[in-house]
Amino acid sequence: LYDGALMNEGVRAFVEAADRLLVIGSPLTDFNTGAFTAKLGPRRTVTLAHHHAVIDCKTYADVELGELLQALAQRVPQRQWKTLAPAALGPAEGQGDAPITVEALYPRWQAFLKPEDIVIAETGTVSMGLGFARLPRGASFHNQTLWGSIGWATPAALGVALAAPSQRVLLFTGEGSHQLTAQEIGQFGRLGLKPIVFVLNNGGYLIERLLNRDPAIAYNDVAAWRYSELPHAMGCDGWFTARVATCGELDAALQRAATADSGVYIEVMTAADAASPLAQKLGDGLK
Repeated sequence: LYDGALMNEGVRAFVEAADRLLVIGSPLTDFNTGAFTAKLGPRRTVTLAHHHAVIDCKTYADVELGELLQALAQRVPQRQWKTLAPAALGPAEGQGDAPITVEALYPRWQAFLKPEDIVIAETGTVSMGLGFARLPRGASFHNQTLWGSIGWATPAALGVALAAPSQRVLLFTGEGSHQLTAQEIGQFGRLGLKPIVFVLNNGGYLIERLLNRDPAIAYNDVAAWRYSELPHAMGCDGWFTARVATCGELDAALQRAATADSGVYIEVMTAADAASPLAQKLGDGLK
């Protein structure tokens, strides 16, 4: 993943040295430019928007994105691309009664994934941490950080589970975002769906704390729900639920979730400042 100067130096060098860059339907924001550290020269960049294109700094109106992509797909020859080996998240740290840190959590989540899994990751520190995991063959990763629409992931996971009933669907969300659309958990139970849900509870909107001049300001706090009790309250009978605060508890819950024949809902407790590396760097970069 390219994110300006914040992550993956090898990817940054490859992208910024390209003769031409094709930007497809993507506004360049703080999130996907690495806090505006991206160096994408306008003379080298071809921008394809929904209804226009920009080439050599000149705008061409009435160009429809779908039609243009179909035409390009037929004309672009097959090429041998430079191979960039993605780095894994490293070994999982911590065991037993040790608290769940970033270094303990994300490598464990990476190891938990299986081939053909469908991963739905919420905007914020969750997607910024999992976005750099190495996925097993056939697994897919979905998020929408570009628009910053928190609360998207929970109903998105419901739609995916309905569309792909034969695949394992995993929802990773922060508790703040989850509170906006948590009622959709009841729909999983009503429709007999069996997702694996992880709710990362760090005591508020962590990504907003990182981006805010005053991290302790009140509007980044959220109500302290008992998340692991929500599935039962919403009619998801027979689900495996857990609230974990140590590495040992997390390991036991992951082992149980891997073989569960029901929906799974695990609340993961971390420190309030336990931010994934990209989220931390983004906050530092913007400040």
